[in-house]
Amino acid sequence: MKSLYSGILLVLLSLVLLTCIIGCQKTTASTNTTRTLSTTTSSSTPPPTTITTVSPSTTTTTTQSTTATPPTSTAPPPTSTVSNAIKIGFSSTTLDQGGSILYWDSTMQGNIYLVILFTIQNSGYTSFSVSPSDFSVIVNSIKYNYLPASRDLDRFLSSATVLNGDTLVGKLAYLIPTSVVSLPLTPTWEGQGSYNIIWSAS
Repeated sequence: MKSLYSGILLVLLSLVLLTCIIGCQKTTASTNTTRTLSTTTSSSTPPPTTITTVSPSTTTTTTQSTTATPPTSTAPPPTSTVSNAIKIGFSSTTLDQGGSILYWDSTMQGNIYLVILFTIQNSGYTSFSVSPSDFSVIVNSIKYNYLPASRDLDRFLSSATVLNGDTLVGKLAYLIPTSVVSLPLTPTWEGQGSYNIIWSAS
């Protein structure tokens, strides 16, 4: 009986020991599995991602306020359509032997009186002085001066001052050869000052 109990006890001890061994192995295996899983998990986890936050650079846009300046147009001063001028119109007639108007004598044979009607208009000048002696006439390249007998003419051109915008009308007589009476004549003004004189025959 003692041997039987001893055998049973030995079997029980062997079972307990085997159970302990098996339990230890399971624990070890579980620990290893846990370690393996932990290692696997650790190795499969990607490294932490470093997120670099890039702050957008603040771009300061300076808007220059430009005030549009319209082009400056410098208009030229208005040009006068009428330049300053002394406009002198003239027409001529002849008097044989002076008629009943002008003095005549035998020394004047071969000559004839040339009577010129002057129309003098001041256009732009403050004033224009007129004297009978200022006016001559050129015929066939020869200059002839006015005759003092012109005073006997009606509307004799006497000395006067023609103001701007005014007109003076008068006559002067010249003694010229009869042979040149049909030739072109050119009146001239030889007074004082510088003027823009425009002649016109009528």
